[in-house]
Amino acid sequence: MADTGAISLAHVLATRSLSLSARLDIAVQIATGVEAVHRAHLVHRDINPSNIIVTGEGGAYEVALIDFGLTSPISRESATLKNPGTLAGTLPYLAPEQSGRMNRDVDARSDLWHSGRG
Repeated sequence: MADTGAISLAHVLATRSLSLSARLDIAVQIATGVEAVHRAHLVHRDINPSNIIVTGEGGAYEVALIDFGLTSPISRESATLKNPGTLAGTLPYLAPEQSGRMNRDVDARSDLWHSGRG
């Protein structure tokens, strides 16, 4: 795999000051990527700034969603925990239904959960 020089969005946000225009452009690209995942009837289950990579500088950024290791088909997901001692995903960004604490199925809305971080 070629090195594209991409860095995580978490790193970008921690080390650079982004204009409102750049932040909005990044947000639109993330939303477009999540939409593509959901159109494929998948739930990513671990969307967080470390799983979004960014290339470019000076406001011309290209964004990609990575780490599809926890991705599941929407129709197969349920709120039951298969291994109650282990949670899959990044805890601060985990949707409540993904934790098994709510009696609700995991679906595309789970990828839209925002815990108030960032």
